[in-house]
Amino acid sequence: MSFSTLSNAWQSFDFEACFNSIPPGDVQNVLDRAGHQAGLEPRDLLTLLSPAARDFLEPMAQIARDLTCQHFGRTIGLYAPVYISDFCCNHCTYCGFNAQNRFPRTRLTLDEIDTEARAIAGTGIRHILILTGESPGKTPLSYLKETCRIMTRYFSSIALEVFPMAETDYRELKQAGADSLTVYQEVYDKTIYQTVHPRGPKSDYTFRLFTPERAAAAGFRAVNIGPLFGLGDPASEAFMAGLHARYLEQTCPEVEVSLSLPRMTRAGGAIAPRHLLSDRQFVQTLLAWRLFIPRVGITISTRESAAFRDRLIPLGVTRYSAGSKTDVGGYAVYADRNTVQFEVTDARSVDEVAAMIRHSGYQPCSKTGRYSDMKIGIAGAGGIGSNVARHLAQAGMPHLFLVDFDEVAPGNLNRQFYSINQVGCPKVDCLKQNLLNIHPTMRVETLNLRLKPGSMARIFSGCDVVVEGLDDPAAKKQLVEALAPSRTPVVSASGIAGHDMDTITVRTIGNCHMVGDFSTDIAHAPLFPPKLP
Repeated sequence: MSFSTLSNAWQSFDFEACFNSIPPGDVQNVLDRAGHQAGLEPRDLLTLLSPAARDFLEPMAQIARDLTCQHFGRTIGLYAPVYISDFCCNHCTYCGFNAQNRFPRTRLTLDEIDTEARAIAGTGIRHILILTGESPGKTPLSYLKETCRIMTRYFSSIALEVFPMAETDYRELKQAGADSLTVYQEVYDKTIYQTVHPRGPKSDYTFRLFTPERAAAAGFRAVNIGPLFGLGDPASEAFMAGLHARYLEQTCPEVEVSLSLPRMTRAGGAIAPRHLLSDRQFVQTLLAWRLFIPRVGITISTRESAAFRDRLIPLGVTRYSAGSKTDVGGYAVYADRNTVQFEVTDARSVDEVAAMIRHSGYQPCSKTGRYSDMKIGIAGAGGIGSNVARHLAQAGMPHLFLVDFDEVAPGNLNRQFYSINQVGCPKVDCLKQNLLNIHPTMRVETLNLRLKPGSMARIFSGCDVVVEGLDDPAAKKQLVEALAPSRTPVVSASGIAGHDMDTITVRTIGNCHMVGDFSTDIAHAPLFPPKLP
């Protein structure tokens, strides 16, 4: 069954009567089942979006927080949008780019796109979203392909938010470097859709609805969807978007599916919102989506105010835009213009947003989606450190930083990643050579040094994650404490040869993620082979 068939089945549904008929007891019943392996049903999503659920936001938030940490950790991905053209052939009544609006239109040249990309990359962003008005004549496939090729010089992940295309076109864009697609249905209610899209290619409801599936079939890694809140009834639109995301997750299991919650903001020549989504309803929608689809990404843009976005961090969000400009060439080329698609209400820089995320106890990650820019530090190249490094090399991790002062000893050979001809040599040098034998193109930095408390923070300052493989309990504690102010994640473990691996769990305290079973005393463990998990 296609999602078009599912969508049609809900077009005549009386959402208002359904929402108003749901009692508080039904909400509690859903919460009792949320997060369990069986998952929730569409009726449960209706319940979580109902007025009755507004008195349960606190328990919903707790479940949402736990589910998000379980599936995404305490990380928030960062990205930036870049507008390269505002030409549009559509007549969307809510958009500042409406073809009827009279203002000087702009399409960046390829050299200007390079200038914008360089300026954005200079802020630390590595995930870019390319946007245009919907005008195939002004921004043809060839232009978009060249844009993607330019962006690959600066960014590790490239997403598109342009006019809907055929699957073959998406395949060409993927070959040019694009890996993700954002496409908003805008409004799932067909009657309202036709009213706000009176003319232009965008008036084809069904072609737009199938766009995420065409991108997935073309091999895109991720798709991001959602309604524009302000056009249709907020609760029913949230339900349809959640249903759409669940459908995509089930039919395209290899694709990362995300939802966005854009609210209409002021734009020149556009209509005012028809249906306001309050802050409380916004939070309710976010939480309901997280409980209904635990693994879905949730993106919040700079349409929302700084104060409001700050409060959303622990509620299930996985990605924020930062330092955004919504006018063409707004970062460097035409920074003094002010012809925007929508008004930005969180004008903070990338560094300011990242600092806020760290202050909230989370780790900002500007390399969302890929590991091509990630640097992992390994403190200690012994039983844990050397074996973790080996597995990371086998997994294709491109950049490791090894720190240890010791030399390879005969007693290391039965449980560490070294060979007999390396006895007496510095561990970090030997481990580097062994890793390059596995992954010749990886980058391995080394430091032959005994770590001291006063220098730990400086030594690992450039790392995205640090693996703690130290022998001394005091040194373990010192490393975690040294990296706590920067919120750098520290992964800590002790190995007992894979004993009772079914009981291994992860506990997180601050920036420290501890791996173990937290119960077995080594004195009570049986004999085991000399290996590590």
